[in-house]
Amino acid sequence: DYYDILGVQRTSEAGDITKAYRKLARKYHPDVNQEAGAEDKFKEISEAYEVLSDDEKRAAYDALGSNWQNGQNFSPPPGWEELFGFGGGAHPGAGSRFSFGDQQSGFSDFFQSVFGGLGGDPNTASYFDSRAARRSSRGRDKRADLTIELEDAYFGAKRSIVISEDGARTKTLNVTIPPGTKDGKIIRLSGQGEQGFQGGKTGDLLLRINLAPHPRFKAKGYDLYTKVVLKPHEAVLGTEKEIKLFDGSARLKIPAGTSAGKKLRLKGKGLPNGADRGNLYAEIALEIPKDLSDEERELWEKLSKIEESKR
Repeated sequence: DYYDILGVQRTSEAGDITKAYRKLARKYHPDVNQEAGAEDKFKEISEAYEVLSDDEKRAAYDALGSNWQNGQNFSPPPGWEELFGFGGGAHPGAGSRFSFGDQQSGFSDFFQSVFGGLGGDPNTASYFDSRAARRSSRGRDKRADLTIELEDAYFGAKRSIVISEDGARTKTLNVTIPPGTKDGKIIRLSGQGEQGFQGGKTGDLLLRINLAPHPRFKAKGYDLYTKVVLKPHEAVLGTEKEIKLFDGSARLKIPAGTSAGKKLRLKGKGLPNGADRGNLYAEIALEIPKDLSDEERELWEKLSKIEESKR
């Protein structure tokens, strides 16, 4: 049932059908979904949309009523022959809105039995119109990686990339990196993929963004992480630290008794996320003194004895 395949009602409007198709197509497209059965599911979705997105095909499909399940054995409803130009009175092109194409092999037997001529002369009718042929001959998408600096993800940037065409020629493309670009984000460059077959629509270039390692920050989604090193007395007594950001600085208040590994949050100091921002998390580390003076050693030994007396 084409309606069930797209998850829409039989009374759904064309806009709702298109919306449902696009959502499912993004999920099951073979270039995105590598799971077993995804390609077959995508073909099923495309076939359903091919019928329900066309007013005449949808009307014919709806006219079958419960007989649609009978496949090649169904009895056409009244007016079927006139609608598609089938029957003994038909001649090549009479009443026919469709023309045969090689793409019919990608559709189910049911589709071909209904829209492929009903066993009549293939020169008089078929299931495919020119729009469907153009859709099915769309070129494949290309994939590439682009590594950017964390500052570019923070502020946004423009980059130029060079891609090869036909293994010989090259082409330079300008890419806009929007502020708040996360690691792994896919930027789609429309019409920069492989050329479609016989004048079909060109595929897209899917550009995966990778964030280069940064000396002070690490990005996880829209949040940033950094390490703040404290001396032992700072962790015990508490202190304040200044953290340099990409666009200024922030003061981090460290409460007394802060232990190593604790994460302190600076709200809204991460990557842009629309009108909001992620957070900045400062992970506390301790700097243990090594080369002690005699006075320092004496003080540490005195402190150690005080701690032992508490036990």
